[in-house]
Amino acid sequence: MVWMDHELYPYETDVYGLLKPSELLRWSMRMSQLQQDSEKVITPEVVEKTHLGWMLARFCSMQRAAARVGDSLRVVCTPRAVLRAYYIREARVSRGEEEIARVRMVWIPVDMETRRILRVQELEQLLPKEAPTAEIEDLRRLPNPKELPERAELRVPYSLCDRNGHFSSANYVDALCDAFGFWEGGPKRMARMQVDYHAEFLPGERLVLSGSREGGAVTARGAHADGKTGFIASLDFVEVED
Repeated sequence: MVWMDHELYPYETDVYGLLKPSELLRWSMRMSQLQQDSEKVITPEVVEKTHLGWMLARFCSMQRAAARVGDSLRVVCTPRAVLRAYYIREARVSRGEEEIARVRMVWIPVDMETRRILRVQELEQLLPKEAPTAEIEDLRRLPNPKELPERAELRVPYSLCDRNGHFSSANYVDALCDAFGFWEGGPKRMARMQVDYHAEFLPGERLVLSGSREGGAVTARGAHADGKTGFIASLDFVEVED
């Protein structure tokens, strides 16, 4: 597995100097790509034949301890696990000997020219037989909660969209934290968070965020103007002592 040693900088933290949940996801996605590159199994020939790109279908982050400005952290990512129609990788963050977080990511291969989802079995036939794999537990989909009170509405800005023209994955996390009071009333740790992506939001689109909160437990849904589900989320956060 590849790894990244990193000192936590102020611009990666929230108003309390703690690692932001969205930044943890960004690190994990970056390490997933670096791990894939290190395996040297997705060759230019494979990309040319399939126009391969990757779509994050869902993720689950589990953080056991807070990380603060100046902490020295190591981030590693596993090889891929092949499960039916998708791949799973898991990023793990440690501080010294203590593992403080894990992020499990479900990736779907996509033909970036036709926007067609690629069959994993077909893609695997193009890869070397010795390509490294890992055993990682599956990440099940969240149920779709239809009846939730509306909490917020926003227009997706261009500045928060990626080169594919989509609202970037980690920005959903920030929107959820803002809407459900994650940063209000003192420092908190996102003990567990799962987001399932259903349909992308494009620049200028209206995003209607609905949900309910009981203590630090949140169930949320993001919908398009026509009511179509864009994403579903489950959050569980706890207070952190200063």
